[in-house]
Amino acid sequence: MDSVKIVIFDEEDLTQTLIQNYLKEVIFPYELEKYNDFDVDLLNNYNGYQIVIANLNTYNTHILDKISEYSNSKKIFFLIISYNTSTDLQVKALRNGVKDYIVKPLLKADFVYSIQQIYKHYISEQNDRPSCKIYSIYSP
Repeated sequence: MDSVKIVIFDEEDLTQTLIQNYLKEVIFPYELEKYNDFDVDLLNNYNGYQIVIANLNTYNTHILDKISEYSNSKKIFFLIISYNTSTDLQVKALRNGVKDYIVKPLLKADFVYSIQQIYKHYISEQNDRPSCKIYSIYSP
């Protein structure tokens, strides 16, 4: 299987470094890219599977509209990380297509589990599904 591209959008260098260290625990091949600001155009240049980790705060809730647009793709999956513990924001994010919402500070076990579940349920199972064909035969 090809590697998954993991893209981090977070302005905190500490969080980016922490995630990079946590990703050493995952059991699937990946490539990592890190950016400070959310830019959806960076996601368009890749044809493979992508897991996008984006920081959500009070000032950038507009990114949920872009996430909603791109979450219809079968190859891009979003994980939100945030200091905001508001249930309303979590529900809004999940309704916009986010696969998981993790509150900062990130705990290693929670983060690794979430990434592995996204990979297992949305990426590896898509590749493992047998293709089926339906034939319809009728006599005139």
